[in-house]
Amino acid sequence: MSDRKRVLVAAAGKRNLELLQQFLGQEGFETLPAGSLDDIRLALDQTPSIDIGVFDVSGFSSEVWAFCDKLRERIVPFVVISGAHSAGVEDRAAHSGARVVMTKPLVVRNLMRVIHAMLGTER
Repeated sequence: MSDRKRVLVAAAGKRNLELLQQFLGQEGFETLPAGSLDDIRLALDQTPSIDIGVFDVSGFSSEVWAFCDKLRERIVPFVVISGAHSAGVEDRAAHSGARVVMTKPLVVRNLMRVIHAMLGTER
């Protein structure tokens, strides 16, 4: 069994999802990609052990927040990525239990620092 940390990565944009998977994979994480709400639902239903979530909420309907709530209920820390600084997104993310809200354009190094800090796997 692998001791790699499992990351649920959600992004409606195909390229953003690919890039997040690539960056996380290079850091040694196992990624569970989700490009749609159905993919997120399936990952949550079929994966008992998720260590952290990274949700790019841009492009998803407001239903995405229900899945963030599910992560909070499972005591899974998660990061929300937003297309632009928005008090509404920050408030909703905080209400759902997001530990960090980051805006695009992302600095990958900063995202990885945040993820490692949240998991206690700092390099």
